[in-house]
Amino acid sequence: MNLITIPLDQLQRGRYQPRHEISTEHVTDIALSLSAVGQQEPITVTVNKNDPDRYDIVSGEYRWHAAKELKWASLLAIVINECDKTVAVNAISANNSLPLNPIETAHGYARLIDEFGLTHIEVAHACGVGNSRSIISHALRLLKLPKTVRELVASGAISPTHARLLLEAPSDKVIELALKVRNLQWTTQQLKQEIAALDEPGGNNKVLDTRTQDWIELETLLTNTLGSAVSIETVGHKSKPKYKVQIKCDSSDELNDLLVKIKKINASPAQFQTP
Repeated sequence: MNLITIPLDQLQRGRYQPRHEISTEHVTDIALSLSAVGQQEPITVTVNKNDPDRYDIVSGEYRWHAAKELKWASLLAIVINECDKTVAVNAISANNSLPLNPIETAHGYARLIDEFGLTHIEVAHACGVGNSRSIISHALRLLKLPKTVRELVASGAISPTHARLLLEAPSDKVIELALKVRNLQWTTQQLKQEIAALDEPGGNNKVLDTRTQDWIELETLLTNTLGSAVSIETVGHKSKPKYKVQIKCDSSDELNDLLVKIKKINASPAQFQTP
């Protein structure tokens, strides 16, 4: 590790940087901070493999853009000598100035898997997001969505949870439903009901069941606790209804994670009690 001063024109985006969009507002905010207090910590770089006089930014890209806006000549940098895999991991986990959006994060995870052969659990460990394969699996599912929907997720117009639900809808309805989620501000429960209606004879003409807020909150609580989608529905005659609780797992890995969590709950139920 080496601390040096590097001219701005010798710096460039890192090849493993997953960020696609640069926020001009955030660049301005960083520029104001740099102008007021100076550079408080060095950026992190590696030597470019094709040109030893150039440096790829691992962390601190926003400070680089801000310094250019301020017309600074150089930045203080730490030069690290790490393997490509470590640099790729750092590019995901070191974006603290402004977090990556869910699509950028998913692309970063996918690159670790495709280029370096990491398993989902290895990606989770490397990126510091826990021991659950399902976290990585859920993130990667977003990449299966059409480009229009991915852009809505990236911009924050719809949530990743809404987006994953859209994967259960007919492919020709996904974009239409995504736009309705954005325009009408649907809850996840409303989206679930709309998708369910599409599977029924008559489609959107079906009158959807209304559910109480307590019911929705229970589904959300179970989903958050177990890490897998949970739905509750009534079965039997309406005069004496019974209730069916369904837990959806998208892969055998997620099923194994669910089993581990249930065993933990059974072993230490007090840890999982709600206030």
